[in-house]
Amino acid sequence: MRTDRLSIVDVLDVANGTVVRVAAPWLGILWMGLLPFRLLQVYFFTRASQLGEDATEYRNYLWQIALVTLGFFLVSLCARSVFVRACNLALKTRVSPGSTAFRVSLADVCTYAYSALLFEVLAFAFFPLLPVCVVLSGLAAVTAYGTREPGIVAPVKRILWAARYPGSLIVLAIIFFIALLVTCLNLYAAIRLGTYAAGGLSSVDLSAWEYMIRPLTAGLFTFPWPQESLVRLLVLAGGLLALEPFWLAANVHYLHALTSRETGEDLSLRFEQLVARRDA
Repeated sequence: MRTDRLSIVDVLDVANGTVVRVAAPWLGILWMGLLPFRLLQVYFFTRASQLGEDATEYRNYLWQIALVTLGFFLVSLCARSVFVRACNLALKTRVSPGSTAFRVSLADVCTYAYSALLFEVLAFAFFPLLPVCVVLSGLAAVTAYGTREPGIVAPVKRILWAARYPGSLIVLAIIFFIALLVTCLNLYAAIRLGTYAAGGLSSVDLSAWEYMIRPLTAGLFTFPWPQESLVRLLVLAGGLLALEPFWLAANVHYLHALTSRETGEDLSLRFEQLVARRDA
């Protein structure tokens, strides 16, 4: 499958290998940075939904939650920056990097924070642009790596340059969207299976939990998706946590492949592979 001269199969294959290579300990560090932010997102949207029309009367309360969520959002950006650096180093050395992955420059973090906040604002202000902002946010995480000095226009230009092959990015986004649906459905099925198994193996009454995770029903039809909004948000957060390392690694390799084509590095690598194959 080739779209706009970049192989999506190659991108996904290398991304999977990179995540496996850097899993210990960088995958855990990424999740540790992301988990509080995702849980706070779930808490904020749940509380806002529960307040409903009265939400305006509790705007100070919601504003405080939003500020705390923003703080952990910045922490999550730092965790993503470290993971992206680890992936970049692993692509060059073919081994999991050591503590050098922590040496993310302040310029990288500031550039990424600026770009990420910009796309977050655009996504909330113009909701139909959400898919575009998600794709560009992925590029923002990887294009910020190696920034010499932060700026206002340069990071956006760099992201738009990396998005010069929209066909590849669209295919990549569709694949990850399908993967997110499958992951969320499997996670929800695992939660239900685990709850039923726990109820059968112990004398604890889990009827309240079983009611909480009950599936969505519409008439005579039952769908494999939770009916409670809180459970839906938690399942979605879990799916995003599971796929985010692969999403970041795929964007890292996409940019690496794009840069290699621009500099001719891919041709040199191909020549070295052919020489090695001939000598063997």
